[in-house]
Amino acid sequence: MKATRERKIEFMQELGYARLEKAIARRVRKVGAENFLTDEQLDEIVSEEVSDLRFTRHLNMLNRRNVA
Repeated sequence: MKATRERKIEFMQELGYARLEKAIARRVRKVGAENFLTDEQLDEIVSEEVSDLRFTRHLNMLNRRNVA
């Protein structure tokens, strides 16, 4: 008998976040993110990354000013 989706999800949650994250990352690298993510999820990820980069660059600029 095959495990149900609910049982599989429960098992994955029991593994712990770090192990689950590594397993997902391995699968995404193998298959490709475009096969896992919806357009909305891709938009959200890209938006967050761009925002993080801008914030980091802004902080770096402020730090350079404070050092000089």
